[in-house]
Amino acid sequence: MCFCLALYFVLLFLSCASAHPYGGLRSPRHNLDLFLHIRAAIPSPDVNLVGVVIVRIIVCLVVAVSRHLEYCPPKQTVYLPVLIADTPTHQKCTSLADKDYTKLINLRRYYLGNVPYGEAIFGCHTTGQIALTFDDGPYEYTTELLDILKAGKAKATFFITGSNLAKGPIDDESLPWANIIRRMYREGHQIAAHSWTHPDLQSLSEIDRRNEMYRLELALSNILGFVPAYMRPPYSSCDGSCLATMKALGYHVIYFDLDTDDYNHVLPDQIYDSVAIATQFIEAANPRTESILSIAHDIHPLTVSNLTVAMLKVIKDNGFETATVGECLGDGSSHWYRKV
Repeated sequence: MCFCLALYFVLLFLSCASAHPYGGLRSPRHNLDLFLHIRAAIPSPDVNLVGVVIVRIIVCLVVAVSRHLEYCPPKQTVYLPVLIADTPTHQKCTSLADKDYTKLINLRRYYLGNVPYGEAIFGCHTTGQIALTFDDGPYEYTTELLDILKAGKAKATFFITGSNLAKGPIDDESLPWANIIRRMYREGHQIAAHSWTHPDLQSLSEIDRRNEMYRLELALSNILGFVPAYMRPPYSSCDGSCLATMKALGYHVIYFDLDTDDYNHVLPDQIYDSVAIATQFIEAANPRTESILSIAHDIHPLTVSNLTVAMLKVIKDNGFETATVGECLGDGSSHWYRKV
């Protein structure tokens, strides 16, 4: 009798340990089938099946809790129910007991408004508006950019990256990034997603792709109490399976029709090429019938101090006004975020 119980316990523990790659436990039907097979294989008339089921539940709970509290060695991916991982050089285990984390797992991602989800969007709809967007920040030049936008009474959309360029995680309150993001939101700019570590999302597996988005969401929920419904894929790379992932996560996928090419013109003798690109594009557009969706990067100092200042002037001189991406798509601000 003792031998049978011990064997039951070992088999049940091993079956629990082989969890689904998303971190979930096996289905009740699978559990029942497993119990019946074990019972048939081991003659133990004194062992009640109900008792085995109870043991199974207790063991699974113990295994689940221990799995989420275990030590995570460096450079080892850890798959949790929402696939949370930190940067490639510093992984973290996150407990399911974390309040914000639990809310994120259970977040209901409703499709609201008329802007399509999981489809590539390359332009605006509201004539006379230019949606200024900045990728890859916050960074050391973002505060200056916010000062410039405030002085020019301009609005922009920031596609946030969580931990890139060795800046550290954005939700580390000992760093300046969380307060910069709060200022963005407080001053009327739109917050959007750009992944956690800036990988090519199209090249990733489904698990790793979700991992990137969930980790950024966790950080933004810690900072703001909500997560964005708008995203831009790094390297403008997101087709097929990647778009399907973004649709499942409830994201509008935003590209652009004005590429300032600022990342190729970062030196003082180059930045005016980007100024020329933006100026010619805007001057060729008619504010009565057209709108523009631009892209730049607030990780480059001359993008902030030169390009943005020049763009604000040419926008005003040509009869356009700045807007967030949500505004230029005619999407109500209540649709831009999901409260966590």
